[in-house]
Amino acid sequence: WTSKMLFPTPDDGADQTKLNAGFPKLQLFDSMLNYEQARAVDSVYKNNYGTVPFLISGPPGTGKTKTLVEIALQLCKNSKDDTHILMVAPSDPAADTLALRLRPHFQPGELLRLNASSRTFGEVGQDLMLYTHVEHNHFGIPPFKALLQTRIVVTTCFDADMLIKARVTNHDLYNIEASMSETFHPGDSSFQPKALHWTALLMDEAGQSVEPEALIPLTVVMPPSDTPDLKHPQFIMAGDHKQLGPRTASRVQEFEMSLFERVLELPCYKDHPLARHRVGRKATTNILTKSMLPIKRPAFSNLIRNYRSHAAILAVPNNQFYFDTLLKEAPDSDTNLLLPLPIWKGRKWPVLLSYNTGLDELETDGGGWYNVSEIEKARKYTATILYSGLIDQKDICIMSPYQAQVRRLRRDFRKRRFGSVNIGPMEAFQGLESRFVILCTTRSRDRFLDQDRARGFGVIHEPKRFNVATTRAKQGLIVVGNPELLAQDPCWMAFMQFCMRNGLVD
Repeated sequence: WTSKMLFPTPDDGADQTKLNAGFPKLQLFDSMLNYEQARAVDSVYKNNYGTVPFLISGPPGTGKTKTLVEIALQLCKNSKDDTHILMVAPSDPAADTLALRLRPHFQPGELLRLNASSRTFGEVGQDLMLYTHVEHNHFGIPPFKALLQTRIVVTTCFDADMLIKARVTNHDLYNIEASMSETFHPGDSSFQPKALHWTALLMDEAGQSVEPEALIPLTVVMPPSDTPDLKHPQFIMAGDHKQLGPRTASRVQEFEMSLFERVLELPCYKDHPLARHRVGRKATTNILTKSMLPIKRPAFSNLIRNYRSHAAILAVPNNQFYFDTLLKEAPDSDTNLLLPLPIWKGRKWPVLLSYNTGLDELETDGGGWYNVSEIEKARKYTATILYSGLIDQKDICIMSPYQAQVRRLRRDFRKRRFGSVNIGPMEAFQGLESRFVILCTTRSRDRFLDQDRARGFGVIHEPKRFNVATTRAKQGLIVVGNPELLAQDPCWMAFMQFCMRNGLVD
């Protein structure tokens, strides 16, 4: 089972002998799920795709977490089996989000937000405190009986190690039950536990965890090797391998790649006729025909409907990373709210490339790179946006790949009484969204690009950073940068050409 989860082959998948017809007939807890999301839920619930991981590939704003939560609810509430689910994410905030979305459907004792003892109470909101276990003024694991009665345990990939140390993995629980039976009935080796405790592992933001980290929760649900007759756990991952991946101190490529990305590149996913790069613009059409059957059932779902951004903001990332499969589903009444702003100069699209040739500078103490003229431009645009009265400070995000630029932006904006504007590095905004985004690329001299690339800095020749930076905005995006420098990167060149073709240049 573990080998099939880590190194699945096409032979591990199940055959599909008939075409899917219409919208799945599941009684959904969230009636707003779209077709692709509901199809993913239906496939996992029916468990008809073979003994392989089920992957939910979701570009920005397509509802990966929403889909994963619906899967958990279907497995827990509608399954005839005694279901116990482990849900994990790479970070505490992401795990908190999962628990908060599940909270309305479960009572304390049914849902557990498992926290490490080192986490403070102030980091956990009051809405979740009832779903945690506190002992001796620290977070911890509930008593054995209470833990086994919990339907869903939500924690981080790393903190899932608490379950391993507590000996409540599938392997440990199976052996404990079997050995207890042998103790009470010496010589009778015929007893076998009827089911494994953990029936599914759901991993959100799977593209952001290093593979060894992802193996920790996988160890919790891994069945003993001598249990072929028992129903084995399902393993579902949701993520986007085209955004920023795991952050490590190592530059070794194998450590920088997530389990989600590596598995998605294996033949049983990459070579499937419904893979995103094979479908392209035909994502909304049924490209399977009866003549193609039987075919290996897809053990993946490509989410294609973006509910976040204006179509112009999505255009370049959609083309560069998602083979033009993304569809804009956010209503015009939402995405067009900032079109009256004067910075667009009458243009109908809320995207702007602002040329900046001011030199980047290095702090005297070697603290980092900054760009004064870029700060001035960001301040000017922010003032114009705020004075329009169409938006509040808290709805504006300014990001830069350099910490020194972030510090100076914050200092400058506080002096101008723009202290509520959200300013930070791009990594801090992955998975988040903002009504308006101003991206300060900062670097303006190509002599330092090789150094940036070697250290993983900047946004030039960093396609995943480009993708994150340009997909956070809902209603407006401004990029401030040096065109000669940006033109050296194919992603930024595509963005510049898009802006120049459509008159979106200042």
